[in-house]
Amino acid sequence: MSTCCCKCNLSRSVWGLSAYLITEKRYSTTDQLQKSILQWLHFIRPGYYVASTLKKEGETPRVFGLSTQSSCYTNHCDLPFYSKTEYLQRGGCGGMEDLIQVPTN
Repeated sequence: MSTCCCKCNLSRSVWGLSAYLITEKRYSTTDQLQKSILQWLHFIRPGYYVASTLKKEGETPRVFGLSTQSSCYTNHCDLPFYSKTEYLQRGGCGGMEDLIQVPTN
């Protein structure tokens, strides 16, 4: 997972999931890892993948309120990974600040 301008929380989530799958679940091939990471990205950014599919089919994603551009270029950097408004499903990068860890008891 590369970033376009910063170490956003979306990228950090992919790096953390990758580390977990390799060290804890003993994933040993790039195919295993890539399949799981793509599932994660589809889950947290469904609108992006819907837009990409529409574009491949010759449709204009903007007509449906979707963008195929990254969050950096659509002012969605600080939005949660997935957020839903009354009319749109939007996703962002979850900001650039470190996530606050929830204390475990």
